[in-house]
Amino acid sequence: MEGTVSSHPLPSRDPSVDHVPALDGLRAIAILAVMGMHFTIVQPPFLQSSVLGDQVIWQLGLAGWVGVDLFFVLSGFLITGILLDTKGGDGYFRNFYMRRVLRILPLYYGSLVALFFVIPRIASGLVHNVGRLSHGQVWLWTYLANLAIGIEGSWSAIPPLTGHYWSLAVEEQFYLVWPLVVYLASRRTLLHVAVGVWVAAFALRVALLLMGVNAISVFVLTPTRMDGLAAGATVAILAREVGGLVGVRRAATRVFWGGIVGLGLIVGATGTIGQYDPITQTAGFALLASSFAALLVLVLSGPDHSGVGRLLSHPWTRHIGMRSYAMYVFHPWVLKAMSRVWEASILPVPGRSGIIQQILFWLVCLAASLAAAEVSWHLLEKRCLALKRFFPRTFRARPETPGTAGVPVTP
Repeated sequence: MEGTVSSHPLPSRDPSVDHVPALDGLRAIAILAVMGMHFTIVQPPFLQSSVLGDQVIWQLGLAGWVGVDLFFVLSGFLITGILLDTKGGDGYFRNFYMRRVLRILPLYYGSLVALFFVIPRIASGLVHNVGRLSHGQVWLWTYLANLAIGIEGSWSAIPPLTGHYWSLAVEEQFYLVWPLVVYLASRRTLLHVAVGVWVAAFALRVALLLMGVNAISVFVLTPTRMDGLAAGATVAILAREVGGLVGVRRAATRVFWGGIVGLGLIVGATGTIGQYDPITQTAGFALLASSFAALLVLVLSGPDHSGVGRLLSHPWTRHIGMRSYAMYVFHPWVLKAMSRVWEASILPVPGRSGIIQQILFWLVCLAASLAAAEVSWHLLEKRCLALKRFFPRTFRARPETPGTAGVPVTP
Protein backbone atom coordinates (compact mmCIF):
# COMPACT_ATOMS: atom_id res chain seq x y z
CA MET A 1 0.00 0.00 0.00
CA GLU A 2 1.90 3.14 1.08
CA GLY A 3 5.50 3.69 2.12
CA THR A 4 7.33 4.27 5.39
CA VAL A 5 9.58 7.17 6.30
CA SER A 6 13.10 5.88 5.92
CA SER A 7 16.65 7.17 5.78
CA HIS A 8 17.41 5.25 2.59
CA PRO A 9 16.85 6.41 -0.99
CA LEU A 10 13.85 4.98 -2.78
CA PRO A 11 15.64 2.69 -5.26
CA SER A 12 17.40 0.75 -2.50
CA ARG A 13 14.28 -0.18 -0.56
CA ASP A 14 12.04 -3.18 -0.82
CA PRO A 15 8.69 -1.89 -2.14
CA SER A 16 6.87 -4.82 -0.58
CA VAL A 17 7.51 -3.41 2.90
CA ASP A 18 7.31 0.23 1.92
CA HIS A 19 4.38 1.58 3.92
CA VAL A 20 3.35 4.72 5.78
CA PRO A 21 0.84 3.58 8.42
CA ALA A 22 -0.51 7.11 8.96
CA LEU A 23 -1.86 7.20 5.40
CA ASP A 24 -4.12 4.29 6.26
CA GLY A 25 -5.33 6.44 9.14
CA LEU A 26 -6.19 9.26 6.75
CA ARG A 27 -8.12 6.78 4.63
CA ALA A 28 -10.00 5.70 7.73
CA ILE A 29 -10.95 9.32 8.46
CA ALA A 30 -12.16 9.72 4.87
CA ILE A 31 -14.34 6.60 4.83
CA LEU A 32 -15.76 7.24 8.31
CA ALA A 33 -16.74 10.76 7.24
CA VAL A 34 -18.51 9.54 4.10
CA MET A 35 -20.31 6.73 5.91
CA GLY A 36 -21.20 9.07 8.77
CA MET A 37 -22.96 11.34 6.28
CA HIS A 38 -24.98 8.57 4.70
CA PHE A 39 -25.76 6.87 8.01
CA THR A 40 -27.02 10.20 9.37
CA ILE A 41 -29.05 11.80 6.60
CA VAL A 42 -30.19 8.76 4.56
CA GLN A 43 -31.81 6.62 7.24
CA PRO A 44 -34.85 6.43 9.54
CA PRO A 45 -35.56 9.91 11.01
CA PHE A 46 -33.91 9.66 14.42
CA LEU A 47 -32.95 13.31 14.84
CA GLN A 48 -35.43 16.09 15.58
CA SER A 49 -35.05 19.58 14.14
CA SER A 50 -36.35 21.11 17.36
CA VAL A 51 -33.51 19.71 19.47
CA LEU A 52 -30.21 21.63 19.37
CA GLY A 53 -28.03 18.57 19.94
CA ASP A 54 -29.81 16.72 17.14
CA GLN A 55 -29.26 19.65 14.81
CA VAL A 56 -25.53 19.71 15.61
CA ILE A 57 -25.26 16.00 14.80
CA TRP A 58 -27.21 16.56 11.60
CA GLN A 59 -24.92 19.35 10.42
CA LEU A 60 -21.83 17.28 11.21
CA GLY A 61 -23.35 14.45 9.21
CA LEU A 62 -24.02 16.76 6.26
CA ALA A 63 -20.31 17.65 6.16
CA GLY A 64 -19.21 14.02 5.74
CA TRP A 65 -19.03 14.31 1.95
CA VAL A 66 -15.65 16.03 2.37
CA GLY A 67 -14.19 12.55 2.95
CA VAL A 68 -14.34 12.02 -0.81
CA ASP A 69 -12.14 15.09 -1.31
CA LEU A 70 -9.61 13.62 1.11
CA PHE A 71 -9.67 10.39 -0.91
CA PHE A 72 -8.97 12.41 -4.06
CA VAL A 73 -5.95 14.13 -2.50
CA LEU A 74 -4.56 10.80 -1.27
CA SER A 75 -5.04 9.20 -4.69
CA GLY A 76 -3.36 12.08 -6.49
CA PHE A 77 -0.42 11.91 -4.12
CA LEU A 78 0.10 8.14 -4.18
CA ILE A 79 -0.44 7.59 -7.88
CA THR A 80 1.80 10.49 -8.91
CA GLY A 81 4.50 9.27 -6.56
CA ILE A 82 4.39 5.77 -8.02
CA LEU A 83 4.55 7.09 -11.56
CA LEU A 84 7.45 9.43 -10.83
CA ASP A 85 9.47 6.72 -9.12
CA THR A 86 8.92 4.12 -11.86
CA LYS A 87 9.22 6.50 -14.81
CA GLY A 88 11.96 5.19 -17.08
CA GLY A 89 11.72 1.69 -15.64
CA ASP A 90 10.76 -1.43 -17.55
CA GLY A 91 7.03 -1.92 -18.07
CA TYR A 92 6.09 1.56 -16.85
CA PHE A 93 2.62 1.55 -18.42
CA ARG A 94 1.97 -2.20 -18.40
CA ASN A 95 2.85 -2.78 -14.76
CA PHE A 96 1.08 0.33 -13.52
CA TYR A 97 -2.17 -0.48 -15.29
CA MET A 98 -2.12 -4.17 -14.43
CA ARG A 99 -1.53 -3.43 -10.76
CA ARG A 100 -4.41 -0.94 -10.84
CA VAL A 101 -6.62 -3.51 -12.57
CA LEU A 102 -5.87 -6.09 -9.89
CA ARG A 103 -6.58 -3.63 -7.10
CA ILE A 104 -9.71 -1.98 -8.44
CA LEU A 105 -11.61 -4.00 -11.01
CA PRO A 106 -12.31 -7.31 -9.23
CA LEU A 107 -14.21 -5.65 -6.39
CA TYR A 108 -15.81 -3.05 -8.65
CA TYR A 109 -17.17 -5.47 -11.22
CA GLY A 110 -17.83 -8.13 -8.62
CA SER A 111 -20.08 -5.68 -6.79
CA LEU A 112 -21.97 -4.90 -10.00
CA VAL A 113 -22.54 -8.60 -10.65
CA ALA A 114 -23.80 -9.02 -7.09
CA LEU A 115 -26.09 -5.99 -7.30
CA PHE A 116 -27.59 -6.63 -10.72
CA PHE A 117 -27.74 -10.40 -10.89
CA VAL A 118 -27.42 -11.96 -7.42
CA ILE A 119 -29.23 -9.68 -4.97
CA PRO A 120 -32.45 -9.36 -7.02
CA ARG A 121 -32.74 -13.16 -6.89
CA ILE A 122 -31.92 -13.79 -3.25
CA ALA A 123 -32.72 -10.50 -1.45
CA SER A 124 -34.81 -8.29 -3.69
CA GLY A 125 -36.00 -6.31 -0.67
CA LEU A 126 -32.55 -4.76 -0.37
CA VAL A 127 -33.07 -2.79 -3.59
CA HIS A 128 -35.82 -0.23 -3.15
CA ASN A 129 -36.62 -0.15 -6.87
CA VAL A 130 -35.70 -3.41 -8.60
CA GLY A 131 -37.39 -2.24 -11.77
CA ARG A 132 -34.79 0.52 -12.17
CA LEU A 133 -31.78 -1.76 -12.00
CA SER A 134 -31.48 -1.93 -15.78
CA HIS A 135 -31.78 1.84 -16.21
CA GLY A 136 -28.35 3.36 -16.86
CA GLN A 137 -26.40 0.17 -16.20
CA VAL A 138 -24.10 0.75 -19.18
CA TRP A 139 -22.65 3.84 -17.50
CA LEU A 140 -21.50 1.76 -14.55
CA TRP A 141 -19.97 -1.04 -16.60
CA THR A 142 -17.95 1.55 -18.56
CA TYR A 143 -16.83 3.58 -15.51
CA LEU A 144 -18.82 6.60 -16.61
CA ALA A 145 -21.34 6.86 -13.77
CA ASN A 146 -20.30 10.44 -13.03
CA LEU A 147 -20.86 11.44 -16.66
CA ALA A 148 -24.37 10.00 -16.66
CA ILE A 149 -25.21 11.86 -13.46
CA GLY A 150 -23.62 15.02 -14.81
CA ILE A 151 -25.51 14.92 -18.11
CA GLU A 152 -28.90 14.51 -16.45
CA GLY A 153 -28.04 16.54 -13.37
CA SER A 154 -29.69 13.83 -11.29
CA TRP A 155 -28.63 10.85 -9.18
CA SER A 156 -31.48 8.86 -10.74
CA ALA A 157 -29.52 8.67 -13.99
CA ILE A 158 -28.02 5.41 -12.74
CA PRO A 159 -29.54 2.46 -10.84
CA PRO A 160 -30.36 2.63 -7.11
CA LEU A 161 -27.56 1.98 -4.61
CA THR A 162 -24.89 3.03 -7.15
CA GLY A 163 -24.77 6.81 -6.76
CA HIS A 164 -21.51 6.63 -4.80
CA TYR A 165 -19.75 5.02 -7.77
CA TRP A 166 -19.36 8.49 -9.26
CA SER A 167 -16.13 9.10 -7.32
CA LEU A 168 -14.70 5.74 -8.42
CA ALA A 169 -15.33 6.84 -12.00
CA VAL A 170 -13.50 10.12 -11.41
CA GLU A 171 -10.45 8.31 -10.07
CA GLU A 172 -10.44 5.75 -12.87
CA GLN A 173 -10.59 8.50 -15.48
CA PHE A 174 -7.64 10.14 -13.73
CA TYR A 175 -5.70 6.84 -13.84
CA LEU A 176 -6.27 6.58 -17.58
CA VAL A 177 -4.81 9.99 -18.42
CA TRP A 178 -2.28 10.90 -15.74
CA PRO A 179 0.38 8.21 -16.43
CA LEU A 180 0.90 9.57 -19.94
CA VAL A 181 1.15 13.14 -18.61
CA VAL A 182 3.79 12.08 -16.07
CA TYR A 183 5.67 10.09 -18.73
CA LEU A 184 5.87 13.01 -21.15
CA ALA A 185 6.61 15.83 -18.71
CA SER A 186 9.70 16.69 -16.75
CA ARG A 187 9.20 16.97 -13.01
CA ARG A 188 9.29 20.75 -13.14
CA THR A 189 6.79 20.83 -16.01
CA LEU A 190 4.59 18.33 -14.20
CA LEU A 191 4.50 20.64 -11.18
CA HIS A 192 3.28 23.46 -13.42
CA VAL A 193 0.67 21.17 -14.98
CA ALA A 194 -0.61 20.04 -11.57
CA VAL A 195 -0.91 23.60 -10.28
CA GLY A 196 -2.55 24.61 -13.58
CA VAL A 197 -5.13 21.83 -13.30
CA TRP A 198 -5.74 22.83 -9.69
CA VAL A 199 -6.53 26.41 -10.73
CA ALA A 200 -8.44 25.39 -13.87
CA ALA A 201 -10.86 23.19 -11.90
CA PHE A 202 -11.77 26.15 -9.71
CA ALA A 203 -12.21 28.47 -12.69
CA LEU A 204 -14.35 25.90 -14.51
CA ARG A 205 -16.67 25.49 -11.54
CA VAL A 206 -17.14 29.25 -11.30
CA ALA A 207 -17.89 29.49 -15.02
CA LEU A 208 -20.36 26.60 -15.02
CA LEU A 209 -22.25 27.90 -12.01
CA LEU A 210 -22.47 31.36 -13.57
CA MET A 211 -23.89 29.66 -16.68
CA GLY A 212 -26.56 28.02 -14.54
CA VAL A 213 -25.27 24.45 -14.75
CA ASN A 214 -26.88 22.06 -12.26
CA ALA A 215 -25.02 21.85 -8.94
CA ILE A 216 -25.08 18.04 -9.02
CA SER A 217 -23.27 18.11 -12.38
CA VAL A 218 -20.61 20.43 -10.99
CA PHE A 219 -20.20 18.09 -8.02
CA VAL A 220 -19.55 14.89 -10.00
CA LEU A 221 -17.82 15.74 -13.29
CA THR A 222 -14.12 14.93 -13.47
CA PRO A 223 -12.90 18.30 -14.85
CA THR A 224 -14.58 20.15 -11.99
CA ARG A 225 -13.20 17.82 -9.30
CA MET A 226 -9.59 17.63 -10.44
CA ASP A 227 -8.23 20.09 -7.89
CA GLY A 228 -8.11 17.45 -5.15
CA LEU A 229 -6.22 15.01 -7.36
CA ALA A 230 -3.94 17.81 -8.61
CA ALA A 231 -3.29 18.97 -5.04
CA GLY A 232 -2.20 15.48 -4.06
CA ALA A 233 -0.01 15.28 -7.16
CA THR A 234 1.62 18.56 -6.20
CA VAL A 235 2.55 17.17 -2.78
CA ALA A 236 4.06 14.08 -4.43
CA ILE A 237 6.21 16.25 -6.70
CA LEU A 238 7.35 18.53 -3.89
CA ALA A 239 8.26 15.48 -1.81
CA ARG A 240 10.84 14.60 -4.45
CA GLU A 241 12.43 18.04 -4.57
CA VAL A 242 15.58 18.91 -2.66
CA GLY A 243 14.51 19.50 0.93
CA GLY A 244 11.40 17.39 0.53
CA LEU A 245 8.26 18.02 2.53
CA VAL A 246 10.17 19.19 5.59
CA GLY A 247 11.12 22.25 3.58
CA VAL A 248 7.48 23.20 2.96
CA ARG A 249 6.13 22.22 6.37
CA ARG A 250 5.91 25.79 7.65
CA ALA A 251 4.04 26.92 4.55
CA ALA A 252 1.76 23.88 4.81
CA THR A 253 0.88 24.82 8.37
CA ARG A 254 -0.23 28.26 7.24
CA VAL A 255 -2.19 26.82 4.33
CA PHE A 256 -3.92 24.27 6.56
CA TRP A 257 -5.07 26.74 9.19
CA GLY A 258 -5.94 29.32 6.56
CA GLY A 259 -8.12 26.71 4.88
CA ILE A 260 -9.82 25.84 8.17
CA VAL A 261 -10.57 29.52 8.80
CA GLY A 262 -11.88 29.92 5.24
CA LEU A 263 -14.17 26.91 5.58
CA GLY A 264 -15.35 28.26 8.93
CA LEU A 265 -16.27 31.54 7.25
CA ILE A 266 -18.25 29.64 4.61
CA VAL A 267 -20.16 27.80 7.33
CA GLY A 268 -20.79 31.10 9.09
CA ALA A 269 -22.05 32.74 5.91
CA THR A 270 -24.22 29.88 4.65
CA GLY A 271 -25.12 28.08 7.86
CA THR A 272 -23.84 24.78 6.48
CA ILE A 273 -21.16 23.20 4.34
CA GLY A 274 -23.50 21.48 1.90
CA GLN A 275 -21.87 20.17 -1.25
CA TYR A 276 -24.38 21.92 -3.50
CA ASP A 277 -24.01 25.42 -2.09
CA PRO A 278 -22.46 27.76 -4.72
CA ILE A 279 -19.90 29.19 -2.31
CA THR A 280 -18.87 25.70 -1.22
CA GLN A 281 -18.66 24.49 -4.81
CA THR A 282 -16.29 27.30 -5.75
CA ALA A 283 -14.17 28.53 -2.85
CA GLY A 284 -15.06 25.59 -0.59
CA PHE A 285 -13.81 22.85 -2.90
CA ALA A 286 -10.59 24.80 -3.48
CA LEU A 287 -10.08 25.27 0.26
CA LEU A 288 -10.69 21.58 0.91
CA ALA A 289 -8.10 20.56 -1.69
CA SER A 290 -5.57 22.98 -0.21
CA SER A 291 -6.28 22.01 3.39
CA PHE A 292 -6.11 18.28 2.78
CA ALA A 293 -2.91 18.64 0.75
CA ALA A 294 -1.40 20.67 3.58
CA LEU A 295 -2.60 18.09 6.11
CA LEU A 296 -0.87 15.40 4.06
CA VAL A 297 2.38 17.36 4.17
CA LEU A 298 2.09 17.80 7.93
CA VAL A 299 1.38 14.10 8.51
CA LEU A 300 4.24 12.90 6.30
CA SER A 301 6.80 15.39 7.61
CA GLY A 302 5.82 15.18 11.26
CA PRO A 303 7.16 12.84 13.95
CA ASP A 304 5.61 9.38 14.15
CA HIS A 305 5.36 9.61 17.94
CA SER A 306 3.09 12.67 17.95
CA GLY A 307 -0.47 12.31 19.20
CA VAL A 308 -1.86 12.62 15.66
CA GLY A 309 0.71 10.18 14.31
CA ARG A 310 -0.13 7.60 16.96
CA LEU A 311 -3.85 7.96 16.30
CA LEU A 312 -3.47 7.61 12.55
CA SER A 313 -1.14 4.64 12.98
CA HIS A 314 -3.26 2.81 15.55
CA PRO A 315 -3.94 -0.80 14.44
CA TRP A 316 -7.71 -0.33 14.36
CA THR A 317 -7.48 2.94 12.46
CA ARG A 318 -5.15 1.35 9.95
CA HIS A 319 -7.38 -1.68 9.61
CA ILE A 320 -10.37 0.47 8.70
CA GLY A 321 -8.23 2.44 6.26
CA MET A 322 -6.97 -0.71 4.57
CA ARG A 323 -10.57 -1.90 4.12
CA SER A 324 -11.84 1.52 3.03
CA TYR A 325 -12.35 0.64 -0.63
CA ALA A 326 -14.70 -2.26 0.10
CA MET A 327 -16.42 -0.32 2.87
CA TYR A 328 -17.05 2.51 0.43
CA VAL A 329 -18.55 0.13 -2.13
CA PHE A 330 -20.75 -1.80 0.28
CA HIS A 331 -21.88 0.74 2.86
CA PRO A 332 -24.96 2.00 0.91
CA TRP A 333 -26.17 -1.61 0.69
CA VAL A 334 -25.67 -1.98 4.44
CA LEU A 335 -27.50 1.30 5.00
CA LYS A 336 -30.50 0.10 3.02
CA ALA A 337 -30.59 -3.26 4.81
CA MET A 338 -30.25 -1.72 8.27
CA SER A 339 -32.90 0.89 7.50
CA ARG A 340 -35.30 -1.93 6.67
CA VAL A 341 -34.40 -3.59 9.97
CA TRP A 342 -35.12 -0.38 11.91
CA GLU A 343 -38.36 0.23 10.04
CA ALA A 344 -39.45 -3.27 11.04
CA SER A 345 -38.73 -2.31 14.69
CA ILE A 346 -36.29 -5.19 15.11
CA LEU A 347 -33.38 -3.31 16.67
CA PRO A 348 -34.55 0.14 17.87
CA VAL A 349 -34.48 0.78 21.60
CA PRO A 350 -37.89 2.12 22.72
CA GLY A 351 -37.87 5.30 24.74
CA ARG A 352 -34.32 6.32 23.83
CA SER A 353 -33.47 9.79 22.53
CA GLY A 354 -32.82 10.48 18.89
CA ILE A 355 -29.09 10.82 19.47
CA ILE A 356 -28.91 7.44 21.24
CA GLN A 357 -30.81 5.81 18.38
CA GLN A 358 -28.53 7.54 15.89
CA ILE A 359 -25.37 6.36 17.63
CA LEU A 360 -26.70 2.80 17.78
CA PHE A 361 -27.53 2.97 14.08
CA TRP A 362 -24.01 4.24 13.29
CA LEU A 363 -22.37 1.45 15.23
CA VAL A 364 -24.47 -1.33 13.71
CA CYS A 365 -23.96 0.00 10.17
CA LEU A 366 -20.22 0.46 10.72
CA ALA A 367 -19.85 -3.09 12.06
CA ALA A 368 -21.85 -4.53 9.16
CA SER A 369 -19.88 -2.53 6.58
CA LEU A 370 -16.59 -3.69 8.08
CA ALA A 371 -17.82 -7.30 8.12
CA ALA A 372 -18.75 -7.06 4.42
CA ALA A 373 -15.32 -5.59 3.69
CA GLU A 374 -13.63 -8.44 5.56
CA VAL A 375 -15.47 -11.02 3.48
CA SER A 376 -14.51 -9.16 0.32
CA TRP A 377 -10.87 -8.93 1.40
CA HIS A 378 -10.41 -12.59 2.25
CA LEU A 379 -12.47 -14.11 -0.56
CA LEU A 380 -11.57 -11.78 -3.41
CA GLU A 381 -9.26 -8.82 -2.95
CA LYS A 382 -6.17 -10.35 -1.36
CA ARG A 383 -6.25 -13.22 -3.86
CA CYS A 384 -6.23 -10.76 -6.75
CA LEU A 385 -3.57 -8.60 -5.12
CA ALA A 386 -1.31 -11.64 -4.83
CA LEU A 387 -1.11 -11.60 -8.63
CA LYS A 388 0.72 -8.27 -8.51
CA ARG A 389 3.94 -10.27 -8.15
CA PHE A 390 3.75 -10.89 -11.89
CA PHE A 391 3.88 -7.13 -12.52
CA PRO A 392 6.66 -5.81 -10.26
CA ARG A 393 7.58 -2.17 -10.26
CA THR A 394 10.94 -1.25 -11.68
CA PHE A 395 12.36 1.81 -9.96
CA ARG A 396 14.66 3.90 -12.06
CA ALA A 397 18.03 4.47 -10.44
CA ARG A 398 18.69 8.00 -9.27
CA PRO A 399 21.08 9.56 -6.78
CA GLU A 400 19.85 10.20 -3.27
CA THR A 401 18.92 13.81 -2.69
CA PRO A 402 17.66 15.39 0.52
CA GLY A 403 13.94 14.99 0.81
CA THR A 404 13.51 12.15 -1.65
CA ALA A 405 14.05 9.35 0.82
CA GLY A 406 11.14 7.62 2.42
CA VAL A 407 8.45 8.89 0.05
CA PRO A 408 5.46 6.52 0.00
CA VAL A 409 5.31 4.52 -3.22
CA THR A 410 2.85 1.67 -2.94
CA PRO A 411 -0.97 2.21 -2.95
